[in-house]
Amino acid sequence: MTKATAKKIARAYEFAAANHGSQRDKAGNPYLHHVLDVARRVRSFGPEYEIVAALHDSVEDTEASLEEIEELFGKEICRGVEAMTHRPDEEYFDDYMARVLMNPISQVVKFADSTDNLAKAAQIEDPVKRARMEAKYRKALAMLADVLPAETVEAIRSVF
Repeated sequence: MTKATAKKIARAYEFAAANHGSQRDKAGNPYLHHVLDVARRVRSFGPEYEIVAALHDSVEDTEASLEEIEELFGKEICRGVEAMTHRPDEEYFDDYMARVLMNPISQVVKFADSTDNLAKAAQIEDPVKRARMEAKYRKALAMLADVLPAETVEAIRSVF
Protein backbone atom coordinates (compact mmCIF):
# COMPACT_ATOMS: atom_id res chain seq x y z
CA MET A 1 0.00 0.00 0.00
CA THR A 2 1.31 3.43 -0.87
CA LYS A 3 1.75 6.18 1.71
CA ALA A 4 -0.88 8.24 -0.11
CA THR A 5 -3.41 5.41 0.15
CA ALA A 6 -2.63 4.85 3.83
CA LYS A 7 -3.11 8.58 4.45
CA LYS A 8 -6.44 8.55 2.61
CA ILE A 9 -7.66 5.62 4.73
CA ALA A 10 -6.52 7.36 7.92
CA ARG A 11 -8.28 10.54 6.80
CA ALA A 12 -11.51 8.56 6.28
CA TYR A 13 -11.34 7.20 9.83
CA GLU A 14 -10.60 10.68 11.18
CA PHE A 15 -13.55 12.07 9.20
CA ALA A 16 -15.86 9.36 10.55
CA ALA A 17 -14.69 9.92 14.13
CA ALA A 18 -15.14 13.68 13.85
CA ASN A 19 -18.60 13.37 12.33
CA HIS A 20 -20.04 10.51 14.38
CA GLY A 21 -18.45 11.81 17.59
CA SER A 22 -20.74 11.13 20.51
CA GLN A 23 -23.51 9.37 18.54
CA ARG A 24 -24.95 6.16 20.01
CA ASP A 25 -26.58 3.23 18.23
CA LYS A 26 -30.03 1.83 19.09
CA ALA A 27 -28.50 -0.33 21.82
CA GLY A 28 -26.63 2.62 23.36
CA ASN A 29 -23.13 1.73 22.13
CA PRO A 30 -20.79 4.30 20.55
CA TYR A 31 -21.87 4.50 16.90
CA LEU A 32 -18.28 4.68 15.74
CA HIS A 33 -17.85 1.03 16.77
CA HIS A 34 -20.31 0.03 14.04
CA VAL A 35 -18.46 2.09 11.42
CA LEU A 36 -15.13 0.53 12.42
CA ASP A 37 -16.58 -2.99 12.44
CA VAL A 38 -18.02 -2.56 8.93
CA ALA A 39 -14.66 -1.23 7.68
CA ARG A 40 -12.82 -4.19 9.22
CA ARG A 41 -15.16 -6.60 7.47
CA VAL A 42 -14.32 -5.18 4.02
CA ARG A 43 -10.65 -4.22 4.49
CA SER A 44 -9.43 -7.26 2.53
CA PHE A 45 -11.32 -6.14 -0.60
CA GLY A 46 -9.18 -3.01 -1.04
CA PRO A 47 -8.79 0.56 0.15
CA GLU A 48 -11.83 1.88 -1.73
CA TYR A 49 -14.06 -0.58 0.13
CA GLU A 50 -12.53 0.30 3.50
CA ILE A 51 -12.89 4.03 2.88
CA VAL A 52 -16.52 3.78 1.72
CA ALA A 53 -17.22 1.62 4.78
CA ALA A 54 -15.64 4.18 7.11
CA LEU A 55 -17.78 6.90 5.53
CA HIS A 56 -20.92 4.89 4.77
CA ASP A 57 -23.22 6.63 7.29
CA SER A 58 -21.57 10.05 7.26
CA VAL A 59 -24.09 11.74 4.95
CA GLU A 60 -27.13 9.85 6.23
CA ASP A 61 -26.47 10.35 9.95
CA THR A 62 -24.33 13.51 10.27
CA GLU A 63 -23.98 16.99 8.78
CA ALA A 64 -21.40 15.76 6.23
CA SER A 65 -22.23 16.31 2.56
CA LEU A 66 -21.53 14.38 -0.61
CA GLU A 67 -19.73 17.45 -1.95
CA GLU A 68 -17.38 17.39 1.02
CA ILE A 69 -16.74 13.67 0.58
CA GLU A 70 -16.05 14.08 -3.14
CA GLU A 71 -13.65 16.95 -2.45
CA LEU A 72 -11.74 14.99 0.20
CA PHE A 73 -11.89 11.45 -1.21
CA GLY A 74 -12.74 11.63 -4.93
CA LYS A 75 -15.62 10.65 -7.20
CA GLU A 76 -15.41 6.86 -6.81
CA ILE A 77 -15.63 7.04 -3.02
CA CYS A 78 -18.38 9.65 -3.23
CA ARG A 79 -20.41 7.40 -5.56
CA GLY A 80 -20.08 4.54 -3.09
CA VAL A 81 -21.14 6.70 -0.14
CA GLU A 82 -24.02 8.15 -2.15
CA ALA A 83 -25.25 4.66 -2.97
CA MET A 84 -25.06 3.78 0.75
CA THR A 85 -27.03 6.87 1.83
CA HIS A 86 -30.65 6.04 2.62
CA ARG A 87 -32.65 9.19 1.98
CA PRO A 88 -35.60 9.99 4.26
CA ASP A 89 -38.09 10.13 1.37
CA GLU A 90 -37.26 6.78 -0.21
CA GLU A 91 -38.55 3.29 0.39
CA TYR A 92 -35.86 1.02 1.81
CA PHE A 93 -36.03 -1.99 -0.50
CA ASP A 94 -37.51 -0.64 -3.75
CA ASP A 95 -35.46 2.56 -3.90
CA TYR A 96 -32.49 2.45 -1.55
CA MET A 97 -31.48 -1.20 -1.99
CA ALA A 98 -32.01 -0.92 -5.75
CA ARG A 99 -29.39 1.87 -5.78
CA VAL A 100 -27.01 -0.10 -3.54
CA LEU A 101 -27.23 -3.03 -5.95
CA MET A 102 -26.07 -0.84 -8.84
CA ASN A 103 -22.69 -0.04 -7.25
CA PRO A 104 -20.15 -2.89 -6.83
CA ILE A 105 -18.41 -1.27 -3.84
CA SER A 106 -21.66 -0.46 -2.07
CA GLN A 107 -22.89 -4.05 -2.57
CA VAL A 108 -19.96 -5.37 -0.55
CA VAL A 109 -20.09 -2.58 2.05
CA LYS A 110 -23.86 -2.97 2.47
CA PHE A 111 -23.47 -6.71 3.01
CA ALA A 112 -20.93 -5.97 5.76
CA ASP A 113 -23.16 -3.22 7.18
CA SER A 114 -26.23 -5.46 7.26
CA THR A 115 -24.23 -8.34 8.74
CA ASP A 116 -23.00 -6.08 11.53
CA ASN A 117 -26.45 -4.55 12.10
CA LEU A 118 -28.05 -7.99 12.29
CA ALA A 119 -25.47 -9.16 14.84
CA LYS A 120 -26.01 -6.05 16.95
CA ALA A 121 -29.82 -6.21 16.74
CA ALA A 122 -29.71 -8.89 19.43
CA GLN A 123 -28.66 -6.15 21.89
CA ILE A 124 -31.90 -4.21 21.40
CA GLU A 125 -34.13 -4.77 24.41
CA ASP A 126 -37.50 -3.95 22.82
CA PRO A 127 -38.59 -7.25 21.19
CA VAL A 128 -40.74 -5.52 18.57
CA LYS A 129 -37.92 -3.20 17.45
CA ARG A 130 -35.44 -6.09 17.53
CA ALA A 131 -37.69 -8.32 15.37
CA ARG A 132 -38.32 -5.49 12.89
CA MET A 133 -34.59 -4.80 12.53
CA GLU A 134 -33.72 -8.48 12.21
CA ALA A 135 -36.31 -8.95 9.44
CA LYS A 136 -35.07 -5.86 7.58
CA TYR A 137 -31.42 -6.90 7.64
CA ARG A 138 -32.12 -10.54 6.81
CA LYS A 139 -34.03 -9.43 3.71
CA ALA A 140 -31.22 -7.04 2.71
CA LEU A 141 -28.64 -9.80 3.20
CA ALA A 142 -30.67 -12.18 1.04
CA MET A 143 -30.92 -9.58 -1.74
CA LEU A 144 -27.17 -8.95 -1.62
CA ALA A 145 -26.25 -12.64 -1.38
CA ASP A 146 -28.11 -13.15 -4.68
CA VAL A 147 -25.67 -10.86 -6.51
CA LEU A 148 -22.40 -11.27 -4.61
CA PRO A 149 -20.01 -14.18 -5.18
CA ALA A 150 -20.25 -16.83 -2.44
CA GLU A 151 -16.60 -16.27 -1.51
CA THR A 152 -17.30 -12.55 -0.92
CA VAL A 153 -20.22 -13.39 1.37
CA GLU A 154 -18.11 -15.90 3.29
CA ALA A 155 -15.13 -13.54 3.58
CA ILE A 156 -17.33 -10.84 5.14
CA ARG A 157 -19.07 -13.24 7.51
CA SER A 158 -15.80 -14.78 8.68
CA VAL A 159 -14.23 -11.55 9.98
CA PHE A 160 -15.79 -11.72 13.45
